[in-house]
Amino acid sequence: MSHALVTTRWLQPEGQPVLKTAYVDAVATLPAYQGRGYGSALMRQLASEIEHDYVIACLETERPDFYERLGWKSGAVLWLGEMIRG
Repeated sequence: MSHALVTTRWLQPEGQPVLKTAYVDAVATLPAYQGRGYGSALMRQLASEIEHDYVIACLETERPDFYERLGWKSGAVLWLGEMIRG
């Protein structure tokens, strides 16, 4: 009914250590099942799994409101986790 893909990307902000980053992509729910909470449940479970294995997660979307209500924060891309400030 719903699916998402997580790709590991290694980022290194200037002067910082390398970060294991989860890039979330291809998030979708079949139209007949949209609005029933399947996508939200998938993203909550995914966030829980990402939290244990990655320093930060990010995604790009045309629907930031959907992700923001699930705890993702807006910026140039949406992200989950603590940003490192230089």
